[in-house]
Amino acid sequence: MDTDGKLTIRELYNAQVAYINAAEAITWFRFNTFLIVNSVLLLTWSVIYGPAVASGKMLGAPASVVLTVVSMIGILGGIFWSELGRRGRETQKEFVRQAQCVEMKGDYWDREYDPRLKPIWETERIREKGPKWGTSTSILRRTPLAFSVVHTILASTVLIPWLNWVLGLGVIIGAVLGMLISWVIYLALQPLGAD
Repeated sequence: MDTDGKLTIRELYNAQVAYINAAEAITWFRFNTFLIVNSVLLLTWSVIYGPAVASGKMLGAPASVVLTVVSMIGILGGIFWSELGRRGRETQKEFVRQAQCVEMKGDYWDREYDPRLKPIWETERIREKGPKWGTSTSILRRTPLAFSVVHTILASTVLIPWLNWVLGLGVIIGAVLGMLISWVIYLALQPLGAD
């Protein structure tokens, strides 16, 4: 701090870099948590569904309900986690923008360094060169939606045969699940903007 108790440009810049790093770490921690949760959901699915398929029997009502609930958790979790990924990227981008504003001042470095050196600007320039489908924003938003599609397909393998056998509504349920899959794919294909 300077003599007036105000932050110096260097301290402000260091704070912005710390915010960028914290936002990045939180976003990827959330994503890793999502992958762990989905691993547990898919493992639950395979433990219940596998023996029934191996024996050639139709799943009973309790197992069908459990698998449907697990699938619904997976579908909704993917949609919610996709939005968490979007929000995390937007927060990180805002911190990057603020750090770039500090870099524009040019006097945040010690005099022995080149004042034209702007690491945040350079990092963002390099980041924008890659294909949009391989960016961190794309991975954080689309991977959870892809898991939602997987859980929707899994739910349909339980619901359609069971409801068709019990109620004769398999075609209607199939149409509804097809619309849900289409909606999730539509969300996944939405433009993400620059990463």
